[in-house]
Amino acid sequence: MVRKAAIFLIFSVFSFQPILAAGQVWQAQNSGISDIDIRSVSVFSGDDNFICAAGKKCLYFSQNRGEFWEEIFSLKPEAGEINFVTFDCSAPETLYLATTEGLFTTKSQGKAWQRIFRRVSEEAKDVGWIALDCQDLRKIYIGTKEGLYFSQDKGASWSKLRGGLPRSEVRSIAVHPSNSQVLYLANTYGLFKSIDSGRTWERIYVTSYKVADEENEENEEESLQMNENQNLINCIAVDKGNPRKIFIATGEGVFVSPDAGETWNKLPTQGLSSDYVNFIVVSDKKDAVYAATKNGVFEF
Repeated sequence: MVRKAAIFLIFSVFSFQPILAAGQVWQAQNSGISDIDIRSVSVFSGDDNFICAAGKKCLYFSQNRGEFWEEIFSLKPEAGEINFVTFDCSAPETLYLATTEGLFTTKSQGKAWQRIFRRVSEEAKDVGWIALDCQDLRKIYIGTKEGLYFSQDKGASWSKLRGGLPRSEVRSIAVHPSNSQVLYLANTYGLFKSIDSGRTWERIYVTSYKVADEENEENEEESLQMNENQNLINCIAVDKGNPRKIFIATGEGVFVSPDAGETWNKLPTQGLSSDYVNFIVVSDKKDAVYAATKNGVFEF
């Protein structure tokens, strides 16, 4: 799962306008970064001075809100690529790194690494997304091209969560900020919601009506032949201040649900030079949504 992202900012419903200097500001915050193909950015929830950025081959760490970056990890040329990075919920020196060769963690801000998810199958070894349960620090969810995996012992052991999910690449995962039994998962068929920690799932947003049975091998090949023009979901974001409000970044813009997925509205696209949104973040500090596209930064 590979996504390149630049960032966009979107201003109020009726006054959408790009910040023209956004690219310059972002460029100034690249001091120390050589691998500019940035796939993921994580901000530590306890102190927003700590930011980690994942490039294609390198991992960078900033202790001053991105004014300067230090390379703390790099993959060898033959060792695959980095897909995603996230901070631990409680300790800024602990990071989780998703790569095409598995899941790694460090407790020393990148000085030493341990692989905690090894190759299960050719498809499952490519870890594209990580979601942590900040109410129970033992629990980790990861998305692979084969499906969803779960650990309840900080990565010592893993099990696959099916719960009726169709066989598909997992594109994004989000854990409810105050009720960790509620999970959201995006795959090629849409957005799914679980209210029992992933044991069962309900689809609440559709990107494809063609859903294959997990156990039906005859449908499996058909399930992978997806329409390239689908409105696929690239990222899920839950508003911590109002967890019933869910945002999804798609190939056709940003959609929001005010009622935990029962109804959906598309945010205005005026001011966005590209409808294709790679990544979305809801600010903890102010009422703002940040969307990442290939053309710059917008705030809504």
